[in-house]
Amino acid sequence: MNLHSIWTHSLLIFTALVTTTQASSDSPLQLKAESGDITAQRQLAEHLEHNDKNTQQAIHWYCKAALQKDIQSQQALGWMYMNGRGVKQNDAIAFDWFNRAAQQGDAYAQKMLPYLDPKKDQHQSICNIPIAPKWSQHCPKQQKHCQTIIQTVEQLAPQFNIDP
Repeated sequence: MNLHSIWTHSLLIFTALVTTTQASSDSPLQLKAESGDITAQRQLAEHLEHNDKNTQQAIHWYCKAALQKDIQSQQALGWMYMNGRGVKQNDAIAFDWFNRAAQQGDAYAQKMLPYLDPKKDQHQSICNIPIAPKWSQHCPKQQKHCQTIIQTVEQLAPQFNIDP
C-alpha cells in the first residue's frame, strides 16, 4: 500500500466512526428522554455517569428527572455531591437532593441526611447547567447574530429555571 491508499483508508475509517457516533447520540433511549420520559431520563443519566463517564451530561439528565420528583435521580444527585463523584463535593447540594427524596418518604435518603452539614458549603443551583441545545449546533459560529442569540438564551434560561 502506498501513502495515498493508507490515507484514503484512514479517512474512510474515521468517517465511519464519526457516523456511528452521531447515530448513537440519537438512540431510542435519548429520544425518549428528550420527549420527557422520566424513566428514560434517569436511565440515560445512569448510562452517561457509569458507562460514558460524562458527569456533566449525567447531571443534566438526572436534573430533568429529579425536578419531576424522580426519587432515584434525587438520590443519585445527592450521592454524587456527597461523595464528590465527578463533581466538587458539596454538602449543601447533597443535603438538598437527599432531603427532596426524603420528603417523598424515601428511607435511604432519610438515613443520609444526618451525615451531611447543609451549612458547610454554599448552595448553588446545579440544575441550570448550560448544555448546548441541538439548535445551536446549526448556527455557524462565525455569524455574530447566532452567537449573540445563543449567549442570550443561555444567560436568561437559568433566571427562569428552564433548560435552554
